[in-house]
Amino acid sequence: FEVTGPAPPPPLPAAVEVAAFRIAAEAMTNVVRHSGATRCRVEIEVSGTTFQLTVSDNGHGTDRTTEGGIG
Repeated sequence: FEVTGPAPPPPLPAAVEVAAFRIAAEAMTNVVRHSGATRCRVEIEVSGTTFQLTVSDNGHGTDRTTEGGIG
């Protein structure tokens, strides 16, 4: 895992911090469980009032034959 972001991180509302943490934690868990990846990168970007969290990996992706869902 590699995590990148602004140093020091800007102050964010508590709700944004909690949501970002939970989303990143779930995404990293899914990478470990399902992707077969050997690398995972979590990027945090903050610009003004815009917050962006990106999680990417080098895994095999999803089975395109399954129906869509939530997750």
